[in-house]
Amino acid sequence: MNISSDILYEGLSELFKTEIFGSVTGRLSLGTALFTDGKKKYEDGCVYLSASASGISMPKKKVPSILIVSGNKMPEAGKRFESALLVKNASIFTVHNAVQEIFKIYDTWNSDLRRILNEGSDVQAMIDASTPILGEPLLLQDSNYVSIAVSSRYAGNPLLDPIIDSNNVPYLMQSERHERESFPGAPSVAPIKLAGRRALYVNLFQQGRFRYRLLMPTLSEHPRVSAPNLLEYLSTYIQLAIGYVVDDAKSSENLPFILEKILSGEYSDPVFVEQTLTGFGWLKSHRYICAKIYADIPDYNNRTLHFMSDRLKSVFHEAGILEYDNSIVILFNLDTALMNPENIESALENYLRDNNLRAGLSDMFTGFEYFREYYIEAGTALEIGARNKPYSWLYHFGDTVRAFILKSCTEKLPARMICDKRLLKLKEYDELHHQDLYHTLYIYLKNNLRSVNAAKELFIHRSTFLYRIERIREITGISSEAEEEFWYLLLSYKLLEDEEAAGGAKNGA
Repeated sequence: MNISSDILYEGLSELFKTEIFGSVTGRLSLGTALFTDGKKKYEDGCVYLSASASGISMPKKKVPSILIVSGNKMPEAGKRFESALLVKNASIFTVHNAVQEIFKIYDTWNSDLRRILNEGSDVQAMIDASTPILGEPLLLQDSNYVSIAVSSRYAGNPLLDPIIDSNNVPYLMQSERHERESFPGAPSVAPIKLAGRRALYVNLFQQGRFRYRLLMPTLSEHPRVSAPNLLEYLSTYIQLAIGYVVDDAKSSENLPFILEKILSGEYSDPVFVEQTLTGFGWLKSHRYICAKIYADIPDYNNRTLHFMSDRLKSVFHEAGILEYDNSIVILFNLDTALMNPENIESALENYLRDNNLRAGLSDMFTGFEYFREYYIEAGTALEIGARNKPYSWLYHFGDTVRAFILKSCTEKLPARMICDKRLLKLKEYDELHHQDLYHTLYIYLKNNLRSVNAAKELFIHRSTFLYRIERIREITGISSEAEEEFWYLLLSYKLLEDEEAAGGAKNGA
């Protein structure tokens, strides 16, 4: 994981005589340790090491990275870095090893949090694993300030008694709690005065409601600069671990619950469905779009879905968002939404890109009779779009419908069994006699039987083209002018083309 310049300076100062130039910050932005080696260009978010002042080129502009120099003098180039550290009486290789050990401490912490999350989401274990990293006691409390987990190493510390006692919560916390509940959103670290000491906390929200507080009272005189950033980093794991409030998720008065019952077929009576959704302000005449986000992340199981669902609800306040069939389904009511369709798509695509996810989007529709069918549309768009264009984030059903039709045709039988067999005969003739009649017929069909356009595309004279068409008729008996043959032949070509492409992909793999 990334570390901060504050963490780096603190760790090196414990081992070496270290002088700092510039200032340190708590931002977790440093991810790689590199030797300068006369570099002309410096990347952001790196820790650069140099054995001497002479081996460093002057950056053209200030670099948001850290420079570490082994020696007795800081070069002028050090002023162009966010901060620079001068380590005395130590070789650069010794310093490099120390830097790697500092990174390793935080990588291990991150790995421990992931392991705990995957093995059962024990928040007490997360709190205990994080206490040495932050160097302060940690508490997780619910919305009534009942302590759920407290750092084990601080158990029995009298300084924590006023905080742990839910019947004696300081007044400032109580009033701040109600102020925060009015403005639910993403976690953010804030300071408070608590029992005569400074403290940091992160409020955790579910379904837009304040549910938990991750609290860090500072017992030391000089808490580390990076403490707020580390606390917020920990809060993302705690958010995943505490999961979902079941009562909220399954409330019969909850719109996502109603939509889940409709999608599953449990609520199928059209009159009941209309009456129920009308109670939420959703009318048959309104315009709707369905999106499906598939989350194939087995390490996190449902906890990741819960977290993603909560984050999406903070973006699309008026949408119906639910977890269904290992995916997240979003039903947008375009007539009640606060954003127009273009802004909805833009916001959704930004979310998908930021979280490395993909989604399918149905066509726009009205009425409640085909909610499930449009959900299938969105899922089809996602499945086919992700396979054909894996570099995209959002797939519209309208853009994948052709591929869907071709895929549907060959679900039970391969293309060679349902296509016009005369095309196979023509293909075999070409292979035996080294001709190009199979391709010629396709170009003819593709150009809507216009011989001049087809000949032009094939780069042959029209008379040559007409001779080929006559040979095709003699060999196969195909009369492409007949309407019922025209579409079947063209469909057969597309099916065979897709089959060949799929076969080539398998062979290539």
